[in-house]
Amino acid sequence: MRPAPQPGQPPGQRDWRDSRTLDLVLINRNYRYLWIGQAVSLIGDMVFHTTLLLWVATVLLKGKSYAPLASTAVLIVASVSTVLVAPVAGVYVDRWNKKRTMLRADLLRAGLIAMLAGMAFLPSGTVPVPVILLVTGLIVALTTAVSQFFNPARAVLIGDVVPDEQRGQATGYGQATGALATIVGPPMAAPLLFAAGPQWALAINALSFLVSYVAIRAVQPPVAEVVREPEPGSSVRSEFVAGLQLIRRSRALVAMLVVMVLCMLGVGSLNALDVYFVQENLHVDARWLGLLGAALGAGFLIGSLAGGKLGDRFGHSLVYRWGIAVFAVLFLCYARSASLVFGMIVLLALGTAVGMVNTVMTPIVLKVVPREFQGRFWATLMPLNSAATIGSMGIAGTVAGSLPVGFRLDLGWITFGRMDLVFTGGALLAIAGAVYALFAMRDADNAQPAEEKSEPEPALDGSRA
Repeated sequence: MRPAPQPGQPPGQRDWRDSRTLDLVLINRNYRYLWIGQAVSLIGDMVFHTTLLLWVATVLLKGKSYAPLASTAVLIVASVSTVLVAPVAGVYVDRWNKKRTMLRADLLRAGLIAMLAGMAFLPSGTVPVPVILLVTGLIVALTTAVSQFFNPARAVLIGDVVPDEQRGQATGYGQATGALATIVGPPMAAPLLFAAGPQWALAINALSFLVSYVAIRAVQPPVAEVVREPEPGSSVRSEFVAGLQLIRRSRALVAMLVVMVLCMLGVGSLNALDVYFVQENLHVDARWLGLLGAALGAGFLIGSLAGGKLGDRFGHSLVYRWGIAVFAVLFLCYARSASLVFGMIVLLALGTAVGMVNTVMTPIVLKVVPREFQGRFWATLMPLNSAATIGSMGIAGTVAGSLPVGFRLDLGWITFGRMDLVFTGGALLAIAGAVYALFAMRDADNAQPAEEKSEPEPALDGSRA
């Protein structure tokens, strides 16, 4: 016999605890559809981004000295788009229906990528290369901007359809799916590009968003969501400021942001300089970088699956704090690595710690941040993450680039080269973040939702959105 609808549940909808046999796989029906959409679109994204980089480097600008600059520009455009759009997107995500926001975002992204695929289907030479590059950059910026609406809405919807005691497990599945996409997607891109052409890789990504759309349409939240209208006299700016004030009143949220910035300021150097570290410190050819990346990805996959279950059982804050501490120590160990095998072992363990930390963050946020402010929290987190990463890569590249190849610094019995010196500095920043997290987030699992104000403060100029 089916359970009766819960109070506030639309007629005909099933409670998330229904179909308990199927719930043993991927938690429940609603989450399964969210997961299917995420898995398909993430793989499509990885194929898309890898295809773009290969298309620019090996086809459009083959043999051109400025090709690396163009490839880097694509990544910068995505980061800048995140920083500029996310704060505004967070306000509207908190106002809008989350499921409808995701559906519209998927349709927009499918249409944008389809436009680029259509241009790629044209005979070679029909569109000048500079125009192709300009349109590509514009579409990357727009799709990234649209994602700033989709991703926070998805995080909130997961909180709606997954019970509190299983949120860590649900986030773990999502993080593991992302790790698998990074393993499966890029190897698919190169054969597809060179065997069939970039247009088919782009078409596949557009199709992945349509598959995601169909999956999300099947989601039936247990309680019908009421769209929140903005308060009289409020504006996007004032509502975003209200979100910042809520974060400021929560010790756990402030700590999470501070820790993230410190860690990303450190780990950005790894993203930018690891190819040089492999050659100068591990003493192997740069082609082994892929193997190190595979070890990191495998660790991330393990940590994602284990972290959620450990967090649900022992406390998400506990896993977060000690995961950060383990990551920071392992980062320092990697900075002092001198062999490929040792480096791979360290990165496997480091990836596991990162996977755990990333997995338990979402359940902590869902617990501490009131639902009507969650979009704004993610809209604060993501730009900070992007800005810290960009800053870290810039600083690391500048410092390492200013030191000559073969640089040596002797401090007592420790000798530093230019790359391990930069990595050690990054690891020390991560250690500082870990020490701060051990104390500042000690009671996060028992924290009550941050205090919210009934009305957002009006904008200084009295304007409305």
